[in-house]
This record gives sequence, C-alpha cells and structure tokens, in this order.
Amino acid sequence: LIENKSLKTELHATRHEIDNY
Repeated sequence: LIENKSLKTELHATRHEIDNY
C-alpha cells in the first residue's frame, strides 16, 4: 500500500512538472 502511494505521488509530481513545463 505504501509503495503504491509513493508511486502515485511520484507520477503526480511528474505530471505536474510536465504541465508546468
């Protein structure tokens, strides 16, 4: 569960960076 949450957070951060980029 923790790993999944970490992965989800990482993916969200990546999407945010792309949107900002």
